Amino acid sequence: MSISVSDLLEAKARKFGTSKTSTQFQAQFLDAVNNTLDDIENLVGVATTRLTSTSGSIDIDQQRYSVVLSMGIDFYLQDSGEFAVKSLEGVDARYRDKLKTARMNYEQNELDQHGKLGDLT
Repeated sequence: MSISVSDLLEAKARKFGTSKTSTQFQAQFLDAVNNTLDDIENLVGVATTRLTSTSGSIDIDQQRYSVVLSMGIDFYLQDSGEFAVKSLEGVDARYRDKLKTARMNYEQNELDQHGKLGDLT
C-alpha cells in the first residue's frame, strides 16, 4: 500500500509546530521527502519516484518503508536548520540504522538467494 503525501505533510507540520499550508514548510518538506526517497533508492535499492507536489501518494510499501521515510524526513527537516525539534536529537544515527535495516530486509525478501553453493535461504 502506498503512503499519502498529504497525511505525511500534516503529521510533520504538527510535529514541527508549523502550518501545513506554509509555503516555506511545504517546500522544505518536499526537499526532505525527495532526499529520503533518494536515500531509499540509492542505499536500499527500492525504485522510487521524486515528488513535485504535496498531493498524491508515494508508491512504496507502507509497512516496510513508512518508518524509515518518516525518520528521514525528520532528519532532513532538522538538518536544514529551519525547523527543529529538541526531542529529535540523535535522529541522524537512528535514521542511518533504519536505512541499514531496510536494506537487509530488502535483500532478504527481494534479491535472489542462490549463490555458488545453491539456495541460501
